[in-house]
Amino acid sequence: MHAPIHRYKRWQDRQAALLGRLLVRAGLELERHPASTLENWRVGPFGKPAVAQDIFFNLSHTDGLVVCAVTRSGEIGIDCEKVRPIDLNDFVRLFSSESWQAIETAPDRLRAFFDAWTQREAVLKADGCGLSLPMERLRMAGNQAFLADAAESWSMLPVEVPIGYVCHLAIRTASESHLPIIRHAAADFSI
Repeated sequence: MHAPIHRYKRWQDRQAALLGRLLVRAGLELERHPASTLENWRVGPFGKPAVAQDIFFNLSHTDGLVVCAVTRSGEIGIDCEKVRPIDLNDFVRLFSSESWQAIETAPDRLRAFFDAWTQREAVLKADGCGLSLPMERLRMAGNQAFLADAAESWSMLPVEVPIGYVCHLAIRTASESHLPIIRHAAADFSI
């Protein structure tokens, strides 16, 4: 695990990457996969990691938090963000007019933006295309997401995380029996 983790420039990112792998390892063990499965770590063409054909996982980290989802039920994506001040005008072009209107009229515009952002990122990560697919090709309808030219939809589920963060999971089947194992850990590496 050392080489990929050491590619990160900031030590905080290296720590978050290590913590993410440890969370994957714990999820694998809960799904009855040996910890040695991590030795099969590989990355797809758009950066999505995988370890085995019968196990699906996704990771996300932001300032102070690392989250991981693991399942046997098919591709998933997870994204978390710390709610922080940003210039929302920098992101207008990435949303449909109706999505942007919902953000603009929300009582807490920053929270609404980060909710919408993590939903979109989770879908793009679940699909495996990442940001290679422009966000404007993604359509949201309630708790469902649709990628342009794709027949299937993704179910969007909020994930409970500490106050000050938002997190969403994208999954094809949102039934109780198919929910993934989700773990998160504080990654406050401030000095």
